[in-house]
Amino acid sequence: NGETVGIDYEYRVSPLLGLGSVVEYAFGSLDALTVLAVADIHLTDQFIIQVGPGYEYTSEHEFFVSRLGALYEFRYSGYTFSPQFHFDYHEGVGSSKVAGLAVGFDF
Repeated sequence: NGETVGIDYEYRVSPLLGLGSVVEYAFGSLDALTVLAVADIHLTDQFIIQVGPGYEYTSEHEFFVSRLGALYEFRYSGYTFSPQFHFDYHEGVGSSKVAGLAVGFDF
């Protein structure tokens, strides 16, 4: 278990598809940085499936990671609030589950 902080960016290619990146840092005993290239598939205006490959870096290891997740965006006055859940498969290492709340804005 651990706490993370991150930032992500999405460029909407079409009403269905957004392409972007995610960078997350896990604190404490995990001490890991994860960098992902993601595709956001907008099944509805609010419900989004996120998939993508990336790498995770720790002080001792570097390995490939694949993400599959879902999020639901609530919009209010130009901001988004989205609870989300992701499953990260780590090649050769145990997988992880990531749950969180993202706050964003359109520009």
